[in-house]
Amino acid sequence: MSDKKANDKAQDVIPAEMEQPTVVDVAVAKLLSGASDPKTIEAWKELLNAHYNRPRHNPMADILQNKEAMEDIKSLLTPAMDKMAKNAMYHRIFLGVCFFVLIAAVVVLSYFDKLDPSAGVILGALAGYLFGKDD
Repeated sequence: MSDKKANDKAQDVIPAEMEQPTVVDVAVAKLLSGASDPKTIEAWKELLNAHYNRPRHNPMADILQNKEAMEDIKSLLTPAMDKMAKNAMYHRIFLGVCFFVLIAAVVVLSYFDKLDPSAGVILGALAGYLFGKDD
């Protein structure tokens, strides 16, 4: 039997309700398309139909639809988000202070002619560490 004929016969075995048959479904259908026993083919069709038409339970949808659960989640997340906002603000203030300290250090060391290459590398590495990180 040619491959095209086998594929056509396999399509007859795959249930029409199936949205997107998987590779396993197609392989099973190809095996069944060669089967001569109609009861076997019907049994596999029923099994595939039962598998693809089973009710799908989504627990996340249940939680999102429950107003009490959403209020509890909101009450848990609100303080955490407030703390995250405060921490982000303090982090930005810290970076601003560090920026001005680095600039002041470069200016002072340059003024007293003490900004040698090793001090520049250390200050540059510190600036790169503080401002080169991904947030």
